Amino acid sequence: MLDRKRPKPADYFSDWKQREALAEAMIPVVGKLYRERNVKVYVYGRSLVSQSVLDIMKIHRFVRQVEHNELSEFETWPLVEALGRLELGTGHVDIGRLSVTYAAGPRTEGVSAEAFLRKELQGLIGSTAKPVAAPRDGSDRVFVVERAGRIKVGKKFRGAGAVPAPTVFLDISRLQMPTEQLEQGHGGLVNLAFANDFATSKEFYVMYGTGTGQPADPYRTVIAAYKVGPNPDMADPASGRIVLQIPKKNPIHFGGGLCMGADGTLYVGVGDSGMHNDPERLGQDTRTLEAKILRIDPKAGPAGQPYGIPRDNPWADGRGGVKPEIFAYGVRNPYRLSVDRETGFVWFGDLGQKQREEVSVAKRGGNMGWPMMEADVPLAPGAKPTDYVAPVFAYGRELGRCVIGGLVYRGQRCSALRGKYLFGDNAAEWKTDDSKTGRVWALPVAGDRTTGAPEVVADVEDIVSIDEDAQGEVYFSMLATGRVTTLVPAP
Repeated sequence: MLDRKRPKPADYFSDWKQREALAEAMIPVVGKLYRERNVKVYVYGRSLVSQSVLDIMKIHRFVRQVEHNELSEFETWPLVEALGRLELGTGHVDIGRLSVTYAAGPRTEGVSAEAFLRKELQGLIGSTAKPVAAPRDGSDRVFVVERAGRIKVGKKFRGAGAVPAPTVFLDISRLQMPTEQLEQGHGGLVNLAFANDFATSKEFYVMYGTGTGQPADPYRTVIAAYKVGPNPDMADPASGRIVLQIPKKNPIHFGGGLCMGADGTLYVGVGDSGMHNDPERLGQDTRTLEAKILRIDPKAGPAGQPYGIPRDNPWADGRGGVKPEIFAYGVRNPYRLSVDRETGFVWFGDLGQKQREEVSVAKRGGNMGWPMMEADVPLAPGAKPTDYVAPVFAYGRELGRCVIGGLVYRGQRCSALRGKYLFGDNAAEWKTDDSKTGRVWALPVAGDRTTGAPEVVADVEDIVSIDEDAQGEVYFSMLATGRVTTLVPAP
């Protein structure tokens, strides 16, 4: 077995021989990833595919020119080895940059290389399936969103006979960022919401992150409206209408929260720039739409505007230069939003940075704290804002590292969970198999407050979305297997 620990500097020859052995061990792993999964492994932009042992060692030494510090095979090998165990989709992985990030924090915190990669490479792991949505139109259909730009539709499986084969409802893959960038960032088609009057208006809304970062094609979060054509199982691509575009500096933290309020307004969760500690203070800057929970009227606005501003938004008149679309601010990356169909509260999970994950309710005009706070922890002495709205529930690394916001269960199938908030964590390690991650909990709540500790519902490998159908029954989307499964009572 290869020794992953660097020997003492005095024994240079032994050090070199072990590095040579590690470089040689990388060759079959890198080759298999490329041949079988079309995954190319890089070290600071230089490919390791089809390289010799000496070439791999030279590539590691090259890092000195860009990082002013030689990168060792001792740092990259644990991540290369972990890559070989993951179910990856097509893409490019810069193991050099990832190893520097890993060494700077997660490794010292005891995070395994595999758990670290599962969080960092969510876009590559497993299927491109993301959320599930279902219109309340009596059609008994479910829709599955794929990050590459397609939405599929099918009848719900009733537990007998063959699983109904889904068909393509909408394909807007041409509007997504190039595949290479899509696989390395957080963009792509990430959510879908149906208008409350979908049965008659046939209108629905999608959210995606796109762009190449060039002046003529900047990174941006896009909300667009589409309509269904004559065939109820096929949308009309030509009906597309851009509702809202939000410029992004980096191809990360595009957000992903999208849901309808009972009054027909559309809630949108948008992330910050993805940089450490949000140096531009986007979360607290109410002159920008980044790092916010937005609320708009997605129907055509006044004087030909693509959307309207609800009159009861906290800054509907734009006083003081505040963006009138803002409903709440101070969030990092609100990946999933949901509106409780009984109380109307807007629930979301906000991804933490290094310490804490949070489950919150967006309050009208509320300051959720970021980047002064990470969930319920101040990032500096005295940083807590005076108007800070605390999370409903926050947790540290003892539970997980990547919260997946869910919903308050209002279905009938699982009576013991009714009225509880279901949420997940993509990086929570299984107790029965520490090579797998993903768990779902039920949090007892009353209104917008918790009434007890979360209870484990199930281990769900690589959980990435928790959604409901028209009847309030729950669906889990899993990246590792590409499956979508329903929640049923234990036998």
